Amino acid sequence: MGPDGPKAVVNRILASLDETSILSRIKDELRSKLDWRTVPKKSGASQ
Repeated sequence: MGPDGPKAVVNRILASLDETSILSRIKDELRSKLDWRTVPKKSGASQ
């Protein structure tokens, strides 16, 4: 793994991540998995 141990390598990777782009990607993935048009409507006494 070179002169740095695994923890140092992971810390370097985490430090280089861009939080905004990660959150944007997660939101896009969630939107693609959730199709709001197919969510069944709740049936209740208020109808």
